[in-house]
Amino acid sequence: MDDRILRALAAQAPCPPILLAPASIRLASHPRGEGPVQCWWRHRFRGELYTPPQTPHVVAVHVQDAPRLIQGRDGRCQEAPAHKDDALIVRAGQPTFWYGKDLSPLNIALDPAFLQRVALETCGSDPGRIELCDVFSTRDPTLARLAWLCCPELQTGGLGGPAYLEALGILLAVHLLRGV
Repeated sequence: MDDRILRALAAQAPCPPILLAPASIRLASHPRGEGPVQCWWRHRFRGELYTPPQTPHVVAVHVQDAPRLIQGRDGRCQEAPAHKDDALIVRAGQPTFWYGKDLSPLNIALDPAFLQRVALETCGSDPGRIELCDVFSTRDPTLARLAWLCCPELQTGGLGGPAYLEALGILLAVHLLRGV
């Protein structure tokens, strides 16, 4: 991991994460990264990837075991194997370094304004006081179930797809607001 590259990326405008490494994306709800809730599946990502700041918050759940995952951000580097159903959370607005082999995550992205709206309307919380924490690896059955519920939508694009994803996004947002 090269900290100089991460510092240079920090100066770039945020972008939708779905636009990064597009060749690894097999299914996506919004291929251009629009919408308050998006989901996509990356299949067998390998190598290293430096990402500029991202516009949404992203929850990624591994669909299979992988021997190694490295994440670098905020001057820290973390490494561990990726286990099926383990989740990670990356806050919007920060550059990140990734290295992995045979990674296959399901990703759900939440626009920060959507998370703030859910905080206000559903939880009665002050949106200005909402702070999502980065999580490198956690075993959270609720996060895993919500990610797996996105799969049928990704595969079929069923009736009421945007409403279905927004409902899943509300469930995810409330779970995150309760504290993972």
